[in-house]
Amino acid sequence: MTFIAILVVEEEKEFLPHPKREEKRITDASEILLMQEDYRELSKQEINETLGKMPGWEISDGKLHKSFEFENFAEAFAFMTRVAIEAEKLNHHPEWSNVYNHVSINLVTHDIGNKVSNYDIMLAQKISKIHS
Repeated sequence: MTFIAILVVEEEKEFLPHPKREEKRITDASEILLMQEDYRELSKQEINETLGKMPGWEISDGKLHKSFEFENFAEAFAFMTRVAIEAEKLNHHPEWSNVYNHVSINLVTHDIGNKVSNYDIMLAQKISKIHS
């Protein structure tokens, strides 16, 4: 099932989860809720509860962090490509590095003062699903 949503362009960036809104093809109904949700800093309790359901993710230097290891560089790069596509859909991009078969990912929301937000959790969950 495919949905089409036309989003309104607003002037004040601080109220938008996405710097620029435009027509977007929706492939998952859950994305409709996401598009309406602004960045929201998570409390330590919310983060800890969520981390309990996300194996391998941790808070490191104030950022949501996980490292991944693959068989080779091509697999690591393919993983990063799939993550990049999902990150672009959210307009929420990871801080990451790749060395041969290792990928290290940090997630933090710059628009709310480099805090862990609901978008960091959403992207981490998508990343975990891609990796599984």
